[in-house]
Amino acid sequence: MKKNNLMTVVGLLIALLITSVVFTTLMINREEDKKEIYLILKTIEPNIGFWDNLTNGAQVAATELDVEVIVTGVLDETDVEGQTRLLRQAIAAKPAAIVIAAGDYEGMVDVCNEAFEAGIPLITIDSDVNIDRNHSLVATNNIEASKRIGFELGTLMKGSGDVAVFAHVEGVYTAIERIEGFLGGIAHNENIHVLEDIIYCHNSRQIAKDNALRILQENPNISALYATNEQTLLGVADAVNQLDMKEKIIVVGFDINEEIAYYIEKDIVDVTLVQDSFSMGYLAIQEAIDQINREEPETIDTDAIMINKENMFLTKNQKLLVPTVK
Repeated sequence: MKKNNLMTVVGLLIALLITSVVFTTLMINREEDKKEIYLILKTIEPNIGFWDNLTNGAQVAATELDVEVIVTGVLDETDVEGQTRLLRQAIAAKPAAIVIAAGDYEGMVDVCNEAFEAGIPLITIDSDVNIDRNHSLVATNNIEASKRIGFELGTLMKGSGDVAVFAHVEGVYTAIERIEGFLGGIAHNENIHVLEDIIYCHNSRQIAKDNALRILQENPNISALYATNEQTLLGVADAVNQLDMKEKIIVVGFDINEEIAYYIEKDIVDVTLVQDSFSMGYLAIQEAIDQINREEPETIDTDAIMINKENMFLTKNQKLLVPTVK
């Protein structure tokens, strides 16, 4: 009897061991089978709300769609050579797809074509590249959005005054489009003069601030400043705040974070266009899966909402500042 009991116990142990081995093998195989998608950002500089929210959206999509998203990027958004190297490394890793926010519209054409030639679906996000291959783009329609902010600024200026334009990085498609759209939106105001020289700030808050201080001190007729992204808008607002000129200078721009929200509350920033960067990241990974499955490429407009002091605290707009899963 004892011998039979012993054999029963041994049998159970063997069965449990086999089950454990099979389960472990299945889990390992499942992890090995999980598709890898590279997400290459313009910058992984910490504490930039736009890219933090976009990455969060991508990671939520990765969890829901059972893929692995590998996030990488350069520290300095102007480091196009560094981003090119990262893209070539991603191509060499042969992932299922690559999503990239390109740092240069023209300068990254060749390396992006290398991804297609390697048979890897490439999706552009936030900023496009001037490639002639049919590909998916997930982004704000920057031309239309910046036209709206240009029209709005013309109204705030009552059709008269001088404006200086501060852009984040020369050659980046978002900057190109946001300048073009803005100029188109404000052009119908015959008595508004836009300074001819666009001030490029290398995506640096400090450079934007220093240039805004200079422009405001050198040009007494300036009545408005337009900034094309988060860091540039912060720098411009810092300058207006330091000079205590919020009663004289209208500030408009793109993007939001907690500091920009504070500046809106304090009447230093008048209006900003807020992109849904969380959805942008989520939809890009979803679109990457569609491209892996050989769906037709799409252009997906993630839209932008005009935020001011009156509507900032509406629930639907607060979700843009603190994004959650929809």
